[in-house]
Amino acid sequence: MRCPLTAAVLLASCSAAFGIETASQRLAAAFPGVRFHEEQGRLQYVYGVPMTAGADPRSASLAWIAAHGEAFNCGPLSVREEWSTPTADGVHTIFTYQQLHGGVPVEFGMLKVMVLNGDTPRVVYAAGTLAPAPAGGEFAPPRVSAEAAFASIHDLPEWAHFSAWSKPTLAVWQGNGDWTTPVLCWKFTGENPDPANIACRTFFIDAQTGALANSRNEVWHTDVVGTIQGRGSPGVLPDVAYNPPVLLNMPNMRATIAGGNIAFTSPLGVFSILNPGTAAVTVSCGVATADGAGQWCNVNSSFAGVANINASLAGVLPPGPANLVLNPTPAEHTTSQVNGFVCTTLTHNYFRDRAPAFTAIDHALRCNTSVSGSCNANFSPGANPPTSSVINMFRSGGGCVNMGYSTIISHEYGHFIVNRLGRAQNAFGEGFGDMIGSMVWDDRVSGRDVFGQNTVGRDPIASNIQYPCAQAIHTCGMVLSGVWWRTRLNMGTFYGSATGLDLTRNLNVKWALLTLGGPNSSNAAGPSTAIEVLTADDNDGNLNNGTPNYARICPAFAAHSITCPAITQNPCYANCDASTVPPILNVNDFTCFNNLFAAGSTLANCDNSTTPPVLNVNDFTCFLNRFAAGCT
Repeated sequence: MRCPLTAAVLLASCSAAFGIETASQRLAAAFPGVRFHEEQGRLQYVYGVPMTAGADPRSASLAWIAAHGEAFNCGPLSVREEWSTPTADGVHTIFTYQQLHGGVPVEFGMLKVMVLNGDTPRVVYAAGTLAPAPAGGEFAPPRVSAEAAFASIHDLPEWAHFSAWSKPTLAVWQGNGDWTTPVLCWKFTGENPDPANIACRTFFIDAQTGALANSRNEVWHTDVVGTIQGRGSPGVLPDVAYNPPVLLNMPNMRATIAGGNIAFTSPLGVFSILNPGTAAVTVSCGVATADGAGQWCNVNSSFAGVANINASLAGVLPPGPANLVLNPTPAEHTTSQVNGFVCTTLTHNYFRDRAPAFTAIDHALRCNTSVSGSCNANFSPGANPPTSSVINMFRSGGGCVNMGYSTIISHEYGHFIVNRLGRAQNAFGEGFGDMIGSMVWDDRVSGRDVFGQNTVGRDPIASNIQYPCAQAIHTCGMVLSGVWWRTRLNMGTFYGSATGLDLTRNLNVKWALLTLGGPNSSNAAGPSTAIEVLTADDNDGNLNNGTPNYARICPAFAAHSITCPAITQNPCYANCDASTVPPILNVNDFTCFNNLFAAGSTLANCDNSTTPPVLNVNDFTCFLNRFAAGCT
């Protein structure tokens, strides 16, 4: 067999000939079975087996970086911790680091390290979109000043409509998901905050030449329709006659005693305000108060003549109750305000409840409702995110419902999460938004009934988009949302719908915390995504023997032409349900195998036959024999 002559092969050959051991070779020698995965010619993933240990998770992570960070071929790795969080199941801790070159942050230069918790914490996964070091190891000092770089854009007539600007800061530009040669740049953002004409763009000016290295549009549209419902639209449907408004709980909303204290409601809409006296008081609330309506959302009505809704109740004798009702007489432009507040808050809580220490999304996002126009919604980070970040939901018209409802709002909030995770948007952001909507609302469709009854905005299962994808980013995004919806179905079939949904949601957020984003700008998911999801699902630090839900996850990827990493360490095939509590082999394994067989899964091809029909009675005999042999 001829071996292809690649740079990696040449490097390995030269290293062996001259006795030079590379960082990746040292890593492989230290931890047999470790795996490496490249994207766009760069090493991005190191995974597969437990690696460096530490006295605690952070010590293990830092020790791995110090000992093996050069395996990414970026020179001595300089990073700064951005955030860390234990996962909701307590099995792992995820650390996220910002890459620096000479103290300058690298745009989208991020390192993720996941540590398996336990008596001896050990690193089980490291992945990064890391920029290689410049020639000589350092960038030359800037020849162009920050002021000159800023003026080269700010003074152009085409950007005169931008009324808010961030200050220029140095950054290393390496691409926007499709990686390029790193360049030292001045970075700044301009914004037009008018919701009807929202515009936001980040500029990267080469610090040596003054040339525009890149200009990135920061406004991301759904380009799908949605309906806003009355008083609170129930379920996933828009505000339409056959889905009339009902009273919905207003979670995380500010309640105020006039001249007194405040409190925020619980997820069930219940509040308790400290009050020292017994005299009657006035209690009020609103979707957009001067001091902030909610912990995670402030609504702004963009329809002239329809004010931001509020409610007030006078003469409340402590302890009450003071039952306040917003939008008592529903109409499109007031119902959209309730929906905007509720759906934005629920989406924040979906993610935050499963990421106990991830505070990057803990900001009151502005939600503009009934924005001028139709059949659209968008997200913009603004010039100074997260405080300037905003989602805009357009009013009804043009054959579309009001866009302020359920999955549409959650999709836009998904863009905010991607922004706070520091990932490039592109097809990944679109797929991530659809995925978040499907997880929050347990509905595969993004924008149900958006063009009228029984219509859909996007349906990843019906569309069946395959990897690799070279279509529009909204279309390619459905590979990611399709994988997750199929995983949700497989988990529901195996564990029961409710339990399966809960397990899928936990896995979804855990994966989101460690993902590097799409493999490139056109693809929302790929083989690297399968590595990430399986690593998040794994419970023993060894990906070579599979994961607890390998049999549920990998068929979902395979349905979109994405292959999971192979199992190479003789797993116990008869332990179909991947149980770890004795007795390992039990009746549940037979149920698991029957379900795989009924679903036509390749995992049910126990005898590895290739002659049709591939699945047949011999597979049952094979499984019985393996069950009888037990696990060793």
